Amino acid sequence: MQLSKILKFFKNKLVIVAFVLVIITIVFLLSSDNRVKNNFNNHYSYDSARMFLKNEIVGEYENPVGNTLLNKFSQKDTASEFKSLLNNYFKVASKQNNKLALAFCKILSSKLNLDRIGIDSFYKCEKEALGIGFELNDTNILLNSLGTLSTGYLMNSEIDSGLHFSRLGYDIAVKSKRNFFIYFFAGNLGYVMNSKMLQGAAQLYFEQALKEMPNDLILLNNLFSLLITEKKYHDAELFWNKHFKNMKLDLNSYGGQILFMNRALLYQGEKKWSESKKYIDQIGDIVQIDQLKMHFLRLQLGQANLKEEDFSKLLIDNKQLILKEFPYSFIEIADYLVKEIKKNPQFLTLNDFLDLEKKAGGELELQKDFNNGPLYSIKAGLYENLGDFKNAYLSSETAMDLKNKFYDQESESRHADLAEKMKLSNLLDQIESSKKEFESQNRQTRIFKIITILLIVLSLLILYVVYRERNHVVLREQLLIKELENEKLHSENIAKESDLNNRIIMLSKLIITKVNSINKLLSSVNEFNYHSAIKEVRSEFLNIQNAVSDAQPQLADKLLEDYSDIQIDFPEIANLSITEKRIFVLSVHGYPSKEIAGLLGLTGQYVNNARTSIRKKMGIEDNWKEVLLNKKNPNLRTSD
Repeated sequence: MQLSKILKFFKNKLVIVAFVLVIITIVFLLSSDNRVKNNFNNHYSYDSARMFLKNEIVGEYENPVGNTLLNKFSQKDTASEFKSLLNNYFKVASKQNNKLALAFCKILSSKLNLDRIGIDSFYKCEKEALGIGFELNDTNILLNSLGTLSTGYLMNSEIDSGLHFSRLGYDIAVKSKRNFFIYFFAGNLGYVMNSKMLQGAAQLYFEQALKEMPNDLILLNNLFSLLITEKKYHDAELFWNKHFKNMKLDLNSYGGQILFMNRALLYQGEKKWSESKKYIDQIGDIVQIDQLKMHFLRLQLGQANLKEEDFSKLLIDNKQLILKEFPYSFIEIADYLVKEIKKNPQFLTLNDFLDLEKKAGGELELQKDFNNGPLYSIKAGLYENLGDFKNAYLSSETAMDLKNKFYDQESESRHADLAEKMKLSNLLDQIESSKKEFESQNRQTRIFKIITILLIVLSLLILYVVYRERNHVVLREQLLIKELENEKLHSENIAKESDLNNRIIMLSKLIITKVNSINKLLSSVNEFNYHSAIKEVRSEFLNIQNAVSDAQPQLADKLLEDYSDIQIDFPEIANLSITEKRIFVLSVHGYPSKEIAGLLGLTGQYVNNARTSIRKKMGIEDNWKEVLLNKKNPNLRTSD
């Protein structure tokens, strides 16, 4: 009942089409909300960017073209073609006064020409680009310029400025959900927090960056190093087994060398001296960077049971490196230097130290850094070697004072670390909540799309059912009409058959009556009445002949029905008139012209003329008796 109501409602095809169109519109509206509204993540192929610039097309394509060039620069592609393309980009941007494109040019040109323009001009260009980013509220420019500035300051050891720009970039990246920049700025902030001894905060930042880039070797190494520094050896061992155990490390790369040295340092912390020596021996002379060489020297000196002569030889062999990397090198191996100076006063003199101190900015400058306490322990030892116990005492006092300040700063760092961790934890909770909300919205969108698709499928199914039902109704109506026509034809045939039978019966009765009458007349004929009897017999014969003539067409039609199969073999018969059809059927069944003329009440000449016409219309050249044989229908009767 319900189905019949639905089919009745959808009977009009226009209603169905309208319904489907409404559903498709809903799908479009739902999906349009998820289309990318900003194209700042997109970039073109290098050839496409070249084509845009060649045709001076920049408007609306600043971000994709700029991103393409930034991507090319990040691949260390600074070939002449790239420089030419950048110059062309700058010319088009200047010609159109396109601020967004000009900001890209400033970012790229400052990076490309850093060695030539100097660090101050580099900062100026990047800050100008940053200003354009804030003016236009363009996230892409803001993040790229902040990323360049933060990295530049950190590489130049300007930690506080690097921290400022890294925090600003991190906040914008989180708000705009730009995963790559979240990873980038979180890594920078982790480095800053580690340098400020905020190890807990550093670990959280590194871990967040690792969520975005789980296979980044530098991030993994930073976290691994952090765990070792905090003496969390068990956690460090688990971390190594999870991330590095099955990794094939490249000892010729910077990251691979640091990782090997950190692994050796972990074994030293665990007192596994033989294992640490294996890693140290594998590195050997591969290390080329001075800072890594100092780290490697610290590892070598930290090995237990090192012989005195080997200990001294290591320091003497690396003396130039130690002096070159002052004050970092002296702080790194201060305990070993104090020990060597007492044993071998010629290794380092007071004048050597004072010269190094002067080059580093003087005593007052060095005393500003609380990490430099070990330097003055070394200086006190040098004074002792000269017998100047007063200055040795003063240097020891300075070392102790810096050490105490260092401990105070370390205590403050712990509180700052705790506050930073709490702040970052809250922010990470917000990020996680935002991600969950975003995923929930995506799930809802997917559910809406699935429901919409199901509605479309359902509407199409209804359309199919209605269409099929309508076809069935039409087919049933056609069959009913055909049945009615057949019944009508059958009734007409029965009526004709009945009429024909009645005519035959009446004709037979008439002939019998007339024959009996003729017999009576013939039996009563004598010499007196034969003239009148002959007239009466002739009259009766004439009546019989007229009755037969009237019945001849119906008899011929009956003969046509008996031979109705002939129409299958001769479809051209449909082009003949009814009389021609009668003549054709009787001819192919062996009836001569005279008999046909007698049966149909026609003249012989008429029949002959009709036969000639029929031959032309049907293309018959055979003898009438052979026509059926040539049609390969041996079941039909043919006359000899």
